[in-house]
Amino acid sequence: PEERFNRLFDRVMRSMAAGDTAAARQFAPMAVTAYGMLPERNADLRLHVALVQLAAGDVPAARAVADTILAEDPDHLFGYIVRAEAARTAGDAAGEQKAKADFTAKVTAETARADRPEYGEHQSLIDEYTKP
Repeated sequence: PEERFNRLFDRVMRSMAAGDTAAARQFAPMAVTAYGMLPERNADLRLHVALVQLAAGDVPAARAVADTILAEDPDHLFGYIVRAEAARTAGDAAGEQKAKADFTAKVTAETARADRPEYGEHQSLIDEYTKP
């Protein structure tokens, strides 16, 4: 199930990067369904499903994922990234700025943690949020 989800996630993200929102929206429900079949979920998988949900225009679902990430670990950077992306998608500039400020307050301590290999896997995304 995880391999299926990852393939569908990659398909949605490649489609979005190519500007093919129709293909992204076509594959997004399949990716969300595959995510639902996963026996275990972690912050990395939750980040991925939230990005798929945002590609499909499902801001409330992505916000719920952010809340789940932060309920499990209030310092996890992915929760703030998802909150910022959901706010941006919804046109909520104040919400986006708040999420980015929360991210900035946590980024130094969080990225220094050795028990967060997922940060290394998404270094470019984290770097994007640390730019002024």
